[in-house]
Amino acid sequence: MMIDFAFTGENVDVLHCFCEDYNVRSHRMWEKHGFTRVLEEPLEPQPQKGKWQYHYRLTRQEFIDRRRVRIPAEKRFMLPIADLQPSQLYISEGKLRLVREWFNPSDTEEFDPIPVKRFDGKILMTDGHTRAVAAHLAGWSSVPVYWDEDELDMRAYAMDVQWCNEEGIHSPIDLARRIVPHRDYERLWRKRCMEMILPEEK
Repeated sequence: MMIDFAFTGENVDVLHCFCEDYNVRSHRMWEKHGFTRVLEEPLEPQPQKGKWQYHYRLTRQEFIDRRRVRIPAEKRFMLPIADLQPSQLYISEGKLRLVREWFNPSDTEEFDPIPVKRFDGKILMTDGHTRAVAAHLAGWSSVPVYWDEDELDMRAYAMDVQWCNEEGIHSPIDLARRIVPHRDYERLWRKRCMEMILPEEK
């Protein structure tokens, strides 16, 4: 969450972190989140365990590249943007800014497709809301999609769709009117999702 906040909310260019050689858990955590070890420096003799200090780095471009979606061409197909049912109520201005760093409005082949599922007679977006809005704002009427085959908790998505229906959010076109600063997005949407109370399974 802190990494996401730094690049999305604070518009930083690069993150740096340091840990000592004995702290294997820290090494694994940084590397799991895309950081690269760029420097090793010997430490002066001292009481603590560390003999070397490791310097890790993650750039904004590396952060963006790790979040992009690569789907084989044979699994991609086009659908009208107006036919896609969102499962969130707001778009982060910061996330939209990052999408626009790689989005080329003249090239649908390089667009990261939107994952969708059939749900309650609709084509439900399970992710990709920001890039769907970016496509709409660029003048696209259709967008590349693919069938999301992951096992998801559809009770949560049912609640999301209910919220969307209550607030008149029926396509990414509606979401384009609800772009908010990233701090507000965290408060208005992510906090609401974290506090969601799901109905008991029958």
